[in-house]
Amino acid sequence: MSRPSPRVGLALRAEEPVRRPARRAAALVSPACHLEPVKGGRFTVSVTIPVKLESVMNLREFWAKKAKRAAQHRWLAATHLQSASGCRLPDILPAVVSIKRLAPRFLDSDNTVAACKAIRDGVADWLGVDDADERVMWVYTQLKSKAYGCLIMVAPVEVDR
Repeated sequence: MSRPSPRVGLALRAEEPVRRPARRAAALVSPACHLEPVKGGRFTVSVTIPVKLESVMNLREFWAKKAKRAAQHRWLAATHLQSASGCRLPDILPAVVSIKRLAPRFLDSDNTVAACKAIRDGVADWLGVDDADERVMWVYTQLKSKAYGCLIMVAPVEVDR
């Protein structure tokens, strides 16, 4: 009868840690933010968040897994924007929101929009509006990068009154 290896599974002694093979994680962009003042006491916010935006239209996965990923992306977008700007509901409307997907490969246009949907919802949560609000214009772009990430830029629009 063969003995189980002491390095796999449960540790045999209390002082010996369990050793398991390391998982390969996707390279992520480190979070960064930039706040730039604009006329009228308003500001432009740009935030880079470490998130892998996948083509959700082509994924065949369990609904709970998809919902968990969407909730995480939405929360990441809202919290990074809130911490970058220092406020929960900014007075920045009307605004142009640019969501740039950073990844090694490009997606086609409809998959890009679908991949960024949860990020869009998170930005709308931070702005305190519905994502279909007419005061917000959404722009989606992509950039080739070795690391995965998402760059969000929110800029106020000057309105002639």
